[in-house]
Amino acid sequence: MRLPKEFRFDTDTVLVHREGGAVILEPVREWPAGYVESFTGVPEDFERPAQGNVEKRRKL
Repeated sequence: MRLPKEFRFDTDTVLVHREGGAVILEPVREWPAGYVESFTGVPEDFERPAQGNVEKRRKL
């Protein structure tokens, strides 16, 4: 899904977080302090979806 032109950012990376019932997107030029150090990877209990037939979609 793409954002409407008036809501697009001039960066490829955004932070996503919730504030109450709202989902907030913020442009990021660099990772927040401590983010990379705190990332532990994929949790052990993460379940990958079954790799069945790939759904073909038309280009937007």
